[in-house]
Amino acid sequence: MDTKVVAKHGLLAGLPVVVMLLTGTVSAFDWSILDGALYRDVDYGDRIQWPAVVNPACPAWKAGQVVAVRESMTLPPDCVFPQVTMALRRSGRPIVFDCNGAVFNGLPGRQRNPLGQPYPAQAIPAGTAFMIRTGEGGRAPLQDITLRNCQIINYQMGINIGLTLSAQTREQLRAGKADRQALQARAPTRIRVLNTRIVNTHGSGIYVYPFAAGVQLQQVLIAGAGGPGLYLDADTREVMVENSEFAGNGFSRYDSRRRVRTARRSALSRREGIAIDASGPHVIRNSRFHANADGGIYLYKNCWEQAATDPASFPRTTGADRNLIQGNAFENETIAIWVGERADRDLSGFRCGDPLYLQQGRARYYRDYARGNRILGNTFQQVGDGIRVMGDNTRIANNRFTAVQGHDVVIGSAIRSRRREPVRGTVLQGNHYSRPDAVQALGVP
Repeated sequence: MDTKVVAKHGLLAGLPVVVMLLTGTVSAFDWSILDGALYRDVDYGDRIQWPAVVNPACPAWKAGQVVAVRESMTLPPDCVFPQVTMALRRSGRPIVFDCNGAVFNGLPGRQRNPLGQPYPAQAIPAGTAFMIRTGEGGRAPLQDITLRNCQIINYQMGINIGLTLSAQTREQLRAGKADRQALQARAPTRIRVLNTRIVNTHGSGIYVYPFAAGVQLQQVLIAGAGGPGLYLDADTREVMVENSEFAGNGFSRYDSRRRVRTARRSALSRREGIAIDASGPHVIRNSRFHANADGGIYLYKNCWEQAATDPASFPRTTGADRNLIQGNAFENETIAIWVGERADRDLSGFRCGDPLYLQQGRARYYRDYARGNRILGNTFQQVGDGIRVMGDNTRIANNRFTAVQGHDVVIGSAIRSRRREPVRGTVLQGNHYSRPDAVQALGVP
């Protein structure tokens, strides 16, 4: 079909849209080539401190090498390691790996490609900078590991922490027959990441996989990640985030088959600074969240996405429950904190395995759970909505709201109200609101 497409002058995501004229025969136009012009792509590379001269005493690790670490180590100063993966392994005693400011770079050069520009096959981003993972068969869990003073840039993922599950275990989880407590007992625990910068990753900055527990992040910067800055997956427990910063995360995706970054083009596809998926209790305090694509901290229960097509997926048995969010600063976020983020979201494209909660035409909704969470003593400035509450028994106390465009607090779920199960138990106490009508309650008894 002969097609003529014209994009007029305008604004999208705060950036000018150039005039584009495409004529000719178009059957399936690849819109990703326009992403660089149409969508925001903030580069946080200037948050990395590169050495002026690389120290010749640095280890001679090669691009593509996976380095196993089984004992404590402090690197020399002024090191740069392109496309190296560090695998921290079990040793029977605590391990402290001190990068001493070393830069781990997932690409041959310093800058990731702009949106829509594929990487050459010989220069794709390395997978993960630091892997803290163990299999199910070990005699003891991977524990007491400290990673400190590192700078990570341009990897697909900065750090991943978790238990590698066998196909058999995943089948048992899918069938509801797995011993989740036994899996938690085998997963990594007491893992610390201190004074570390993770910048411009193509996916998440840090991913904590199911069943890991006792992870501590202190003075960590995660900025410019394509996905959520920090993802806390199902059945993770007792993660603590303190004195850290989450900025500019959640604007892009990386397609490893096509070797290209693409924009998250819709509001529903953009991601948040921290995703808490069917897990808790966690503590997030004294940290700063600003300019993330969709919001600061979102709490929700995954609906068992792609249940029929992804054999690695399995159902969540808990909600994002009993988390503490305290003393943080939220600035320039669309929604700073969202409790039960998927309660009113059409998940028809997620192919969920959970029981269907409500269907309206083609839209499909699934019950979200985020219960008993506490949001205490935070500040919210220049945000769209401060806190949205679609989960039960949320305590919101001693928070301060300034220059909020929408509402300081929005309580209620349209979908739950239609099922006559409205949001219950929200407690508001001692908050300093931005204006008299700052709290909106929708269908709340």
